[in-house]
Amino acid sequence: MKLNEILNINELDYKKYKIHLACGGDPKDRLEAYRKYKNGKFKEWQEGQNAHNFQRDYIISLIFIEKD
Repeated sequence: MKLNEILNINELDYKKYKIHLACGGDPKDRLEAYRKYKNGKFKEWQEGQNAHNFQRDYIISLIFIEKD
């Protein structure tokens, strides 16, 4: 199954979306960053990393935790 099918995203709207996969560094750090900033601030934290990469209407954030 494809992500656009799960989220019901129309192909014409793809340019409105950014998919971000947090996968660098220690997995515990990625999850902790999400937990720390999830109360309305995760978006701000994420955008601050590299603002020009997050200039879309919608940001889909995925966090890689473990291989399996």
